[in-house]
Amino acid sequence: MTPTVEVSTDHEAGVLIATCADIGLNVEAGSVDELISQIDLVLPDLVELNSLGNVSKYTVKIEHELRAQ
Repeated sequence: MTPTVEVSTDHEAGVLIATCADIGLNVEAGSVDELISQIDLVLPDLVELNSLGNVSKYTVKIEHELRAQ
């Protein structure tokens, strides 16, 4: 199973928020590049803490839905 990381935008705060309840992920950043970096930074620790297997082979799917305002 590949967990899906859901990305939303907090327009008031000007940040993107990535969450995934399956692995306990909750990070925010000001840009997509920063958000990916944050996920890369914490993912190995979350995989290890949750005993989800080999960190080097673990992947997640990142999903961001855009809606017209």
